[in-house]
Amino acid sequence: MTAAPLQVKLKLSRQSTLGGFTLSAAFQAPPGITVVLGPSGSGKSTLLSVLAGLARPEEGHIAVGDEVWLDTARGLERPSHERALSMVFQKSALFPHLTALGNVMFALDRALSRASRRNEALALLRRMKVEHLAHRYPRHLSGGEAQRVSLARALARPPRLVLLDEPFSALDRQLRHTLAEDVLGHLRQFQVPILFVTHALDEAVQYGQSALLVMNGEVRFHPQATAALCASAMGLPPPGAT
Repeated sequence: MTAAPLQVKLKLSRQSTLGGFTLSAAFQAPPGITVVLGPSGSGKSTLLSVLAGLARPEEGHIAVGDEVWLDTARGLERPSHERALSMVFQKSALFPHLTALGNVMFALDRALSRASRRNEALALLRRMKVEHLAHRYPRHLSGGEAQRVSLARALARPPRLVLLDEPFSALDRQLRHTLAEDVLGHLRQFQVPILFVTHALDEAVQYGQSALLVMNGEVRFHPQATAALCASAMGLPPPGAT
């Protein structure tokens, strides 16, 4: 797969009982990990929803390399299921009628035999330390367990784009660190843009190569995710400051 940047230009407006909300963005994210930073309610999850095809902007253009997913000026919109992406949001979106094993098998290449897909899915569940839960349905999984199944599913096929919305927040600190190392290391091998929303300074500094700052409805790209930039975006002193 040829490494290709994510190109985004969009404007989205929403009205609610709390007032109006506008999100505008124009950036190009290279292959690698781009941390998405900003205060709660600034539009980070909304941005990822638009990229995933789960929300539609009034105006917009989204492309990965030469593959256009959205162009409102031309009336072009590729539905979510036709976008070659992997996504893990804060709340798992597992199919309730499928077991943990079935959810991961569903994401694997249908050209593989059922036995091959089963073995590969079990290996991914083992990697996320939930193989023993393979035959449980989502309703019988804790929040952290369901999130680990979602992470296993995200690793199932090489995507063009990866969207991660605080994927490790439901895990305890030690497991979060272990799985973040494994999952992000694996995803980097795909050489695709990875947008990673996090409120954890250590994650942003350790894994971020570039950064998107979402503030007051505006999205700004920074080519380097420096410790000072990440800390400032989170309202924290930079690491090592006294």
